[in-house]
Amino acid sequence: MKILNYMFVFLLLFISCSEESNEEPNEVANPASVEFTEIYKTRIGSLAESTGKQNVIITNETEWNLIKETIDVYNPNSDYFLVDDVDFSTHTVLVSIDQLQSNTGYFLNITDVINDRTKITVNVEYSITEDDLVGYAMTQPIHIIMIENTDLPIEFNEIYLY
Repeated sequence: MKILNYMFVFLLLFISCSEESNEEPNEVANPASVEFTEIYKTRIGSLAESTGKQNVIITNETEWNLIKETIDVYNPNSDYFLVDDVDFSTHTVLVSIDQLQSNTGYFLNITDVINDRTKITVNVEYSITEDDLVGYAMTQPIHIIMIENTDLPIEFNEIYLY
């Protein structure tokens, strides 16, 4: 009977140990960096005051023209874009705009774009330097990049360094 009990316990342990693992697949555990092209970046913004802090995913020409109109409301900022035309059949534009700031010491920087095979994460750093703080000067930091099109969802990860 004792041997039968030991065999039963051994059998239970053996059955309860499956070959499946609860770990994430290796692809997710090893995210890949996504290459991006910078289109525009500034901290001396003259955007419409109604343009609050936002992160925007642009997938077509209509949305692109709308964001350019918003950026150009006071000054022709889009004249300084590093990329003139975007082919939306192959690329997606990502825009990150900070809130209106009362001085020039604020920065916004898209530092990297990561593909973990389940989503695309866009890391956006917000920082401030006291060396660049000046008197009252309204600015709105902005950073615009483009990446190759993807079927994965895109999320913005905001990182505050102040």
